[in-house]
Amino acid sequence: MVSHAHGQGYADLHFVIPETLETIDVYKGPYFAEFGNLAPAGVLQLRLRESFDENFIRFQGGSFGARRVVVGFSPQLERGRGLIALEGLATDGPFLSPQKLHRANLITRWTVPLGRNRPGVDEKLHLLATAYDGRWNASGQIPHREVEAGRLDRFGSLDPSEGGDTRRLNFALAHQRLWSNHILKSQLYAVRYDLDLYSNFTFFERDPENGDGILQRDRRWMRGGRTQYSYLHRLGGRSAMATAGMDWRQDHIRNGLFYQAQREVFGTALDSRVLERNTGFYWQEEVVVTSWLKAIVGVRHDRFRFEAGGLGGQSRSFTGPKASLILSPSKDRSLDLFFNYGRGFHSNDARAVVQEPGGVALAAANGYEIGLRRKLVERLEISAAYWMLDLAGELVWVGDEGATELRGSTRRHGPEVEIKWRISRNLYWDANMSRNAAFFRAGGGRVPRAPNLLAGSGLSLQGLAESRREPPVAPHWRSRPHRGQLRPRPGPHGHRRRPPETAARRLVGGRLHRKPLQLEVQRSPGVLPFPPPSPTGRGVGQPLYAGQSRDLPLRRTVCARVRR
Repeated sequence: MVSHAHGQGYADLHFVIPETLETIDVYKGPYFAEFGNLAPAGVLQLRLRESFDENFIRFQGGSFGARRVVVGFSPQLERGRGLIALEGLATDGPFLSPQKLHRANLITRWTVPLGRNRPGVDEKLHLLATAYDGRWNASGQIPHREVEAGRLDRFGSLDPSEGGDTRRLNFALAHQRLWSNHILKSQLYAVRYDLDLYSNFTFFERDPENGDGILQRDRRWMRGGRTQYSYLHRLGGRSAMATAGMDWRQDHIRNGLFYQAQREVFGTALDSRVLERNTGFYWQEEVVVTSWLKAIVGVRHDRFRFEAGGLGGQSRSFTGPKASLILSPSKDRSLDLFFNYGRGFHSNDARAVVQEPGGVALAAANGYEIGLRRKLVERLEISAAYWMLDLAGELVWVGDEGATELRGSTRRHGPEVEIKWRISRNLYWDANMSRNAAFFRAGGGRVPRAPNLLAGSGLSLQGLAESRREPPVAPHWRSRPHRGQLRPRPGPHGHRRRPPETAARRLVGGRLHRKPLQLEVQRSPGVLPFPPPSPTGRGVGQPLYAGQSRDLPLRRTVCARVRR
């Protein structure tokens, strides 16, 4: 979210119910004209189902008092499809002060076909509404020296009143029409969002009597829309697809920073009304130049308006070109070479932009990538790439302190490798690895908390029943062990590197009397990622950090679904 009370670009996905997702589309890098603000490194698009294949109730339970219930329902309709999903979740977490996390979700989506009497026209109308409520306690940072002295447990807390509560309502209306060689997509949406976040980072340094507790509060209405038009045509005798579109978003925000003790507010550091408006236009052309060469070129232009109550307003604009080349030199299409370039950006907090008109309002990002995709044999595919991302200096709003912080330009680069291998008819193996060297271009210091290596690997074992007459335990089964690792990365402010973190997951599923049954076991990281040390090296404010490994128990989850 833009100009958020907890920091620019803050995101919360707890309003998503995973069972409602159809696909997750991944777009890496600033190479796509349809994506604008906050997308220099890439975009994840969550696409919802139109309906469930079967109605279900799912129960889950695990360590630390974790429990979850999900209900999914798709009614039988004469015209159209729809779904209703409900989720309830609660857990106390591993800490001595119970987390008392409670989350409730409701999602409903309806799809109505239009133009049924017009041959060659596929037209749909989508309606979406969601509601989310969450509340929790947090144990926060703790002093390292108190743990070493044995006066405080590693999973203890000095201020158990930390935590928060949040609510979100989403409404969306989308239209899609496909006819002849044309595609038209449009969407309108409105969002109501509330957050109260209680924290205490320095305990009693600022206020020895009441403590240093703060409340970050965000209240906002978001509204916006987008439209995109694509059509197939001939360009210079070559096949081509042109895409043009626009999107707009407007945030009416009231956020602030308050002083609090035990969640009781007794002072105000700032209380702001913010308006941020963004309108973007883009165009892209995809051309098949020859049988072995395809080119994609595009451009995007964004216009921003920033206003902060009592401080006036500022306007800014940004234009970014995009270009890609895909070469397929082999006749059997078993080898693809690709080259990507894109110029993207992310906005900074509206209050920082208005207070510092000479600062960086829209931080530019230049992305470069070269790679290949190779199908060695029918069952083995390898992808490899080398990427680089340069991000300009930025003026960041620090919500914890109610101030701005100027940071220099950075560069990130590294290789990526992905392997997919179908070992046999029912056995699949996949692995991926990505290296990242992230540093400030002025001075060469490493970017704090930036991962150096991400890697993962998994096996998938799948089988299908050969007969409609299924035995009590049918061979409709699948098994997928997966292991991922986040390697050591630099700690902030010159402190030693953070330790590696490894997670493992095993998923086994089958059918019992034609009812799906699923068993899932997850292994949590052996080292918990505690907050980084204070930049000022405060004594009592120094948190527990790195090197003290405590293995958490395996989290076991059993899921069951019931058909209609």
